[in-house]
Amino acid sequence: MRDAKDVDEKALREAIGAINGTKVLKEKIEIKGKTVDDMMNDLCAAVESLEEADANKLPEKAINMYNNLIEDEVEEAPVEAVEEEVVEEVVEEVVEEAVIEKEETVVEDVVEEVEKKKEKAPKPAVDKVKKKEAAKENAKKDIKTTSTTSSRNELFLQAITKKPLTMKEVKVLPWNKTHGTFYSFFKTLVAGGKGKKTEDGKFAVINK
Repeated sequence: MRDAKDVDEKALREAIGAINGTKVLKEKIEIKGKTVDDMMNDLCAAVESLEEADANKLPEKAINMYNNLIEDEVEEAPVEAVEEEVVEEVVEEVVEEAVIEKEETVVEDVVEEVEKKKEKAPKPAVDKVKKKEAAKENAKKDIKTTSTTSSRNELFLQAITKKPLTMKEVKVLPWNKTHGTFYSFFKTLVAGGKGKKTEDGKFAVINK
């Protein structure tokens, strides 16, 4: 997430006002007496708590501000998280195209595209996928491996496994010296069926 000093406070307040002007949130985002950092976190948490249909109803001003706030987080995401996202994206492409066209050449083309994306972050090559269920299972295993190989991600995972936390609470944990956020990593947990948002907007692990 961007530093508060790099965010236009007036534009941020206008974006929050635009969201509050809709009826998609159960409770409006409070801005009175809040710092820029607090408003940034509240806006992101509010957007990410919405279902896709409701998120699509947000004003363009609010969506642009959200994308602007998380831009640095996406660019600076840990290599492990970037690797997992690329692998997951490729698995989905392989499954969909293989089921529809049933051609070996489709899988080979996708794998070739993956190899180009690997130049900055090497990762295991993706073999051809025979069944959709097998592909999804492999994606879940990749997510599990990612969470255990990154020490900071592992500490975050351990923290929300003990009890659900807001990202604001995570930022002040003793081990989080840089006050970093873990939105991207949490999305990989959700994609793998390992994480969920509680009704009060906290990040939690699904215990099976």
